[in-house]
Amino acid sequence: MKLVIAFISATLFPSLLMVLWYLYGQFQTFDINDPHIWVRTKNFAILCTTISVAFVFGLGLPTYSILHKLKRVKLVYTLSSGSFLAAIPVALFTWPVSSPGSGASSHGV
Repeated sequence: MKLVIAFISATLFPSLLMVLWYLYGQFQTFDINDPHIWVRTKNFAILCTTISVAFVFGLGLPTYSILHKLKRVKLVYTLSSGSFLAAIPVALFTWPVSSPGSGASSHGV
């Protein structure tokens, strides 16, 4: 039962943080009485939760089974592998940063 709770919380906690950050931006940008804020937030929450479920079960479950097989399910190994796995989606989604045509300039430089 603890394992199920751990995977559910690993899926929902990052989604909740992203949705709260998105909702804060919605309230900063649009009028508070705008009814479409909740529609956009619901759609964003579905997207965040879907991506989180895919990465937790696609990367986290195999990693847990490897750690369990090696008898290394301890706090240090779990946190370090979780940090590494959390960096993988960020690396995948920001991959073409140094590709030709991307860049920035400041004061003409």
